[in-house]
Amino acid sequence: MKTKICSKCGQELSLGEFHKGNGKYGRAAWCKRCFAIYAISPKGKTAHAKYYASPKGKAANAKYRTSPKGKAAFMKARAKYRASLKGKATQAKYRASPKGKAAHAKYYNAKLLAALAAGDDPPGI
Repeated sequence: MKTKICSKCGQELSLGEFHKGNGKYGRAAWCKRCFAIYAISPKGKTAHAKYYASPKGKAANAKYRTSPKGKAAFMKARAKYRASLKGKATQAKYRASPKGKAAHAKYYNAKLLAALAAGDDPPGI
């Protein structure tokens, strides 16, 4: 089994302990543990925010969001949020607002017109 030395902690670890990347053996320079520690540090959080605020980060994020994997991740996260108490409260608040009522009426009217045009019974009847 091939091993690699982490450039951060200096430990010799198996290749499975490194994220995929552009380094030797197609792996990142830091091991997963060192990377995780860095990611939750204030310096790591700042670097993360700075990257995603840059044009390169925005382009990468847009590309991921339009990919099938990104769309699936978004749908999963949205479903999880909507099932949570906070998500349900937000939905109830929106539906009670004038904007939410208008959106519901617009959706329902479009559905009603489509059913009538197709010769079907209107929804809810």
